[in-house]
Amino acid sequence: MTYKPNDVEWQALDLIALALRPDWKANKPGPTWFTKTGGTLPHAESFVHSVDALIDYATKSQPRKRTPDIYPDDGAHWERTRPAPEAERPGREPLCQDHTAYNARTCPLCTDEIREKQRSPQQRGKRIRKIIPSPGILTRN
Repeated sequence: MTYKPNDVEWQALDLIALALRPDWKANKPGPTWFTKTGGTLPHAESFVHSVDALIDYATKSQPRKRTPDIYPDDGAHWERTRPAPEAERPGREPLCQDHTAYNARTCPLCTDEIREKQRSPQQRGKRIRKIIPSPGILTRN
């Protein structure tokens, strides 16, 4: 689970840290982290996770951190921002055939229709409506 940011990503992390916490300017966060970790972030999974953890560390940690130096170390900021496993991320499931904005297994519109007895529980996520094209499609008007 170690992530090795490239030079541009290190610079971005440094700039994000200073944008969030200008009081850290004297600490030179990016160079300090790079030197401390040898160029890797041992608790990060990706650059996005690194940014999310930095934002959490700089703004939400209690008590509020006075120094950026321990950002690369293990801490709650890494766990709170850890990405969900691939299988749990939205959009990885098949879409509802009638309500394509939602996943088939968790479609809230299907749930409403089941509650209103307009759809059986076995029909959740399945097509039960006939597709009727608009007249403009048929006549090209």
